[in-house]
Amino acid sequence: MSTAPTPGYTSQTEEMAVSGEHLAAVEAQLASYTSPATRRRWYLAAVLSALFGTLISVAFHRATGATPMFLTGFAALPMILGGFGPMLLATWGSLFGSLAVEGTVLVGSKLELVRYFSGLLLALVSAVFCEVARRNRLRAIDREYRLANALRRSEVLRAEREAANAMQQAERDRAADALRERDQRLERITATVPGIVYQLLWKRSGETRYLYVSERARDLFAMDPEALLADPQVAWSRLHPDDAGGLLRSANACMDSGAPWRYEFRITDPSRPGSWRWVLGSAICQPGPDADTALFTGIFTDITEQRRLEDDLRQAQRIESLGRLAGGVAHDFNNLLTAITGEASLLDADQAPETDVSIGLQRIRAAAESGAALSRQLLGFARRQVMAPRLVDVSLMIERAAPLLRRLLRESIRLELDVPAQVGLVRVDPGLFDQVLLNLAANARDAMPRGGVLQLHVCRVGSDDAARRLYPGVSGDAIVEITVIDDGHGMPDAVRERAFEPFFTTKAVGEGSGLGLSTSYGIVTQAGGMMLLDSREGLGTTVRIALPWVDPSHAKALDERGPVQGGTERILVVDDDDQVRRVTAEALRRFGYDVLEARGGAEAIAMARACDPPLALLVSDVVMPELSGVDMVNAMRDAGLTPKVLYVSGYPEGTVTQHGVVPEGVDLLVKPYAVADLLRRVRTVLDRAS
Repeated sequence: MSTAPTPGYTSQTEEMAVSGEHLAAVEAQLASYTSPATRRRWYLAAVLSALFGTLISVAFHRATGATPMFLTGFAALPMILGGFGPMLLATWGSLFGSLAVEGTVLVGSKLELVRYFSGLLLALVSAVFCEVARRNRLRAIDREYRLANALRRSEVLRAEREAANAMQQAERDRAADALRERDQRLERITATVPGIVYQLLWKRSGETRYLYVSERARDLFAMDPEALLADPQVAWSRLHPDDAGGLLRSANACMDSGAPWRYEFRITDPSRPGSWRWVLGSAICQPGPDADTALFTGIFTDITEQRRLEDDLRQAQRIESLGRLAGGVAHDFNNLLTAITGEASLLDADQAPETDVSIGLQRIRAAAESGAALSRQLLGFARRQVMAPRLVDVSLMIERAAPLLRRLLRESIRLELDVPAQVGLVRVDPGLFDQVLLNLAANARDAMPRGGVLQLHVCRVGSDDAARRLYPGVSGDAIVEITVIDDGHGMPDAVRERAFEPFFTTKAVGEGSGLGLSTSYGIVTQAGGMMLLDSREGLGTTVRIALPWVDPSHAKALDERGPVQGGTERILVVDDDDQVRRVTAEALRRFGYDVLEARGGAEAIAMARACDPPLALLVSDVVMPELSGVDMVNAMRDAGLTPKVLYVSGYPEGTVTQHGVVPEGVDLLVKPYAVADLLRRVRTVLDRAS
């Protein structure tokens, strides 16, 4: 397919074609006057003209008898353009030819002779005139030739110049295309970098000028790169005031040392007015064109999320440290509470009802139970709460807790439940999860002093659901999501970041322990779930709880609480705490059991070997010095001693439990326990088939 030339190109071509034709015409015209072949043709024509003139003169003379001396000159008229030679040859040739043929007749008189010589002279003058005219014509043609040749050469030079300019323009276009392609390739590369690639000219005074800024500036600064190139101060105006001085000092120090530059600073968040984003600036520093300038080539990276994760990690480490401390305190505290409640129960059994002593003992037990609740909160926060998880239907569990929640809330707060039937089963401790719901409801109540709405939604999230990405730490094919939403005053950022810390509270002294959310967080996490908190000041609070969904085929009936019954079987009580061991043994003896006591695992193994009849039940603490309860039971079974076992513990970490969750088939009684609970569990284990 042909391409039509541009109008400029066509005009230039036409001009060159016209000038070429003109020069060719002039050259042909000049050749007609100067070439040897042309001259030969003129002389041949002159000879023919002379012969023709001779014939005319002789024929005329013979026909009329006259002597037409000038007639021969007419034969030379076509020779005018030939110049001097052809003109003279044609004229004189015809005259001399006539004279040769009719010589005596033609010059028979003196008059004729004068005419004859006058003709010769006239022919000579005409030949000279023709030569002068021819030479003038030649000069004119030569001038026209030189002009046409110069015009042609100028056209050629102009064409060559334009061709050279076109080649240079093509080279410039190719260079521009290569530069554009390089820039596009650079932009594609920098687009994959998680930050702004830049080149900055820095002056020691703090003045800056960007030489290059990648397209990522639109994400971090919400500005076009062209705007930054035109005015870099627009970006620096968003710098946090507290970071400006440090950034200037760090850049100047880098200029002095030549070391790589690295500095973290804050800028305003364009998507959230009033908030700040953390930026990590890193660069290689090179000398600039002047002594007080440097060229920084590097990258600005948004590290806001990284800083948040680091803060969360530090907070989690603090919580973990406090959790270990709380777990250790709770373990010792539970032993004390077990002894107190046990002694109070034993003394109360010996007293008449409704006496002052009995009432006092009941108050002691009530105070001990309050301490036990505090201990459970500490263990729940530490994620070392001894849980007895069961498969429960979430819908039924929340419906059962709804009356408690309504009684906890004020009349001005409306509770809205969105709990579909048969959401699914989860494995939790129902009592502890009730505590989670009550803690959240209490916080919502305090956040809505003028009333409001508390919403509780339950749904199941599948493995393909987009919301599943919110809970990366929850395993399983599906998740049961419980969302608690209030329209209270919300939390400022400083409070929200510390909401799960133990003993952190915004309430007045005596109005809250600061363990509600931290305990709930520990209970949910210990159950294999996650708890997320989203709150904004003035916009309410949303708490999301995610628990692993359990296949309904794994469901089994819950154990029912049985009556308190005694027995006569032989039981060995093993505990390193003298008070707990004595109270436990005394309670069992009062109900008819044959009880032996041991302070540790080695002593218990020796007593078990010597027992006759053999032991029916082993009631053992889990954590003991030298030999733990689990190791002691394993050693007994290796020795062929296989009594039934009931573990008791207030701090089961590193024992038969894994992360504080009792596995299937293990009987565990949590300290502090009531005497009735101890007797009930002992009877249940003894009556169970081996």
